[in-house]
Amino acid sequence: MGSAGRGDDSIVIVAAGYRTIVVTDRAYVILRNGRMSGTKPKDILSRHDREVRLGHPSGLWGSITLDRRYWVHKRFHKDVLAADDALDAMQAARPPR
Repeated sequence: MGSAGRGDDSIVIVAAGYRTIVVTDRAYVILRNGRMSGTKPKDILSRHDREVRLGHPSGLWGSITLDRRYWVHKRFHKDVLAADDALDAMQAARPPR
């Protein structure tokens, strides 16, 4: 008899949850998304200064660091690079102090 007859079958679903990072000209805002539908924001987790560079993620799941390490799928790497490029442009446009 297979394990199905013993009553010890179980399904384990591991959902760490997703985050959305919104980049504005003033800040990074980190949103907590639903565990099962990763595209719908539920809460604002934190806000960070816009002066922080996200870095250059690489590989299928590249990492960036803000308040902790976040893993970014390859399809969003171009967005991370664009955010850093926009920061460079904003800093270059500022008058010297």
